[in-house]
Amino acid sequence: MNDDTKAGLGVALNEADFLGAEVSREQRIAALTFKVLTLPVTAEAQPPDTRVSIVLAPVGRVVASYRDGHWDDPHAPILPLTLDQLLPVVRSFGGLPIYGWEFIDREDGYHLWSNRLSLDERLGDDGHSHSITVFQEDANRILDLRIWFDTLRILRPDHTEIATADFIAGGQRWWDGLGGGDTRTDGHGIVPMGPDA
Repeated sequence: MNDDTKAGLGVALNEADFLGAEVSREQRIAALTFKVLTLPVTAEAQPPDTRVSIVLAPVGRVVASYRDGHWDDPHAPILPLTLDQLLPVVRSFGGLPIYGWEFIDREDGYHLWSNRLSLDERLGDDGHSHSITVFQEDANRILDLRIWFDTLRILRPDHTEIATADFIAGGQRWWDGLGGGDTRTDGHGIVPMGPDA
């Protein structure tokens, strides 16, 4: 995976609603589910179901910091978490968006919570080529999650695969459309910054 692909995945995942996360210890596979912002090539309306699963394999390590407090509270109590509890905990946040434009092999931020882990599962000696880092935060809780993996696939809800380049292109079209006034980007609570921003 080259730097352009990593950056493109960041664009395609930015402001996506994070719906779920599951990890199979036995199969060493993880699946993260998102509702993404994407536009088709043609001028048709945005597809009604924009959910995707990012499937990672093999998974080498999973870490999470689940805390009872605000993200910047260094004293927020650490809450226990197991792999089996990961999906219900992610769902308990109600599908909040992730943001920041960088999610694959992200360099910054990890040091802020890596010493406050609720979960640290090492699943194998391989599966460490790349990582994905995502989060959920509400008024009282924060979940930071990082998963190391070797390969990545993107699946629709019917389990058909989306080429990574096509997935990235759909996300880029959405953000280009937002800046260009495409009305198909309306209704998401995101507005383009003006020229003076």
